[in-house]
Amino acid sequence: MKNIVVLIAIFFLYIQTSYTQENYNPDQERNFVKLNDAFNLYSDFLRNVYFNYAVKIDPEKLTYYAIQGALKDLDPFSFIYKKQNNKFLDDIYLKDFFGYGLNFDTLNSKVYIVKVMRNSSAMKAGVQVGDIVKKLNDKEINGNKNFLLQILDSNKTNEITLEVYRGCNDSTIDFALKKSKVINEPILLTQIPDTHIFYLSFDTFFNNLTLDLQKKFSEIDTTQMKSLIIDLRGNPGGLMNEALGMLNLFISDSKPVCSIIGQENETVEEFNLPDKAMFPKLPIMILVDKETASSSEIFSAIMQEYDRAVIIGEPTLGKGLVQNTFPLRNNYEMRLTTGRYLTSNGRWIQHFAFADQFYQDKTDSTKIFYSKSGKELHQKKAIEPDIIMPTNDFSPLIQDLVNSKTFFLYLNTLNCNYVSNNNNNSNNNSNELKYPLDFNFFLNFLDSNNYYDNTDLIKRLKNLQNLQMEYGENINDVDNKRDTIGVYFGAEYDKIFKQEQNQKTEYIKSKLIENKDLISDLIHLFALSRNGNKSNFIAEFSKYDNVIKKAVELLQKQNKN
Repeated sequence: MKNIVVLIAIFFLYIQTSYTQENYNPDQERNFVKLNDAFNLYSDFLRNVYFNYAVKIDPEKLTYYAIQGALKDLDPFSFIYKKQNNKFLDDIYLKDFFGYGLNFDTLNSKVYIVKVMRNSSAMKAGVQVGDIVKKLNDKEINGNKNFLLQILDSNKTNEITLEVYRGCNDSTIDFALKKSKVINEPILLTQIPDTHIFYLSFDTFFNNLTLDLQKKFSEIDTTQMKSLIIDLRGNPGGLMNEALGMLNLFISDSKPVCSIIGQENETVEEFNLPDKAMFPKLPIMILVDKETASSSEIFSAIMQEYDRAVIIGEPTLGKGLVQNTFPLRNNYEMRLTTGRYLTSNGRWIQHFAFADQFYQDKTDSTKIFYSKSGKELHQKKAIEPDIIMPTNDFSPLIQDLVNSKTFFLYLNTLNCNYVSNNNNNSNNNSNELKYPLDFNFFLNFLDSNNYYDNTDLIKRLKNLQNLQMEYGENINDVDNKRDTIGVYFGAEYDKIFKQEQNQKTEYIKSKLIENKDLISDLIHLFALSRNGNKSNFIAEFSKYDNVIKKAVELLQKQNKN
């Protein structure tokens, strides 16, 4: 408690010397009084808990949880962390990092390797997607992914031994891995087959993204690039200066295109695009979804306001806030929201539900803004695409199949030669990758893994049956419960609801058989995404992704005109 007393004394001394007759400000004095009262309140709280609570409490831990809870009430993007346990590093958006190059996931109580990064020690050693982790440093994992991640994330660990089970040849393999620099390759720039349209995607707005993009563009024949698709779906944002640098590839303007405002709505910082644009007139489509956030949204919003791109997809997340990091005592740091981004015409892209909940400000959510050409734009509803459409229009049954990770588990049963052949053949540019697929075998795989009993569909039906039994009501009288149940069958709903379990299973199976071609295509795509190169994957994926297909269609029509 001695430290607390010292802190209080220092705080009082700071208050007493912070304002003199020369710089006296009544508003500032009132603020200091409020801070003083709050500080005394917390001091009373901490002292009473420490000395009087039923068991001894660590004051540092109590303070940590108190601050964390307070920040959580401010907004979801502010938090406190201790440096050595920090998951949010200042270099989170750097392209390169040190590690083993492995990603994991827990499926059916087993820890699977779901990604092996290129140029990593794991890939060089021969670790494969689909391997099941049995031991780490001679300790049994037993499906405990958290223990695994704790060891791999430790700054004290630079070498590990990994024992995996490889089901395709029923063998256990040991690997000795060293932590090394992993050069991630998040930029994909590739030509969509049979078009003059190029496709661009990257994971985040990482450090040096703009320079890497300029290099990528210099390596292709830009005379063949008559238009460009920029896919920002799932892109959480990143470094704002890189978003501005990328904007400057397509837009030039010495006037502010974006600004940050502070507590009193004062302008804290302004940004412009002073350099000559590399592609000032290139037709562009930007793809977005509900996971497009932060600087990805700023980029999209400004491109939209300058009429430099058509936005297509789903409304974005709506994060128009600025965070900065502040050092605290005892090796803690705080990530705190310090301002709000406004786009070139004063639009705040924060989603209105969040803004109203946390800020309760008086910004008019109905105010209409306009692009350079006079197109209507809105604020406080995130980025609203010019063309709204989902990535796919799968039926709920097919969506169940995609969400269940079944494709991943199924691919683990296929011949290992498919995996190794495609990993080793880096020069293979064929889009017709082959692998063994017998649809009846796939159905047998679903049966043997109890797929049907675990579908979201069956769980919802059981939930509805339980509700009917609990309330003793007719199915039509529980409409207020349907939001948690969902309707999958349309006109067949009542009939399927009354069937026995085995009949429900047969119904689902018959619907899957009706979609045999689509499911076969999806298996092919999942295989490409985990074992083929990215260019091959996009070449195939563009045939099935609704948003990409729509973007290609519109750009081809525009190019003809």
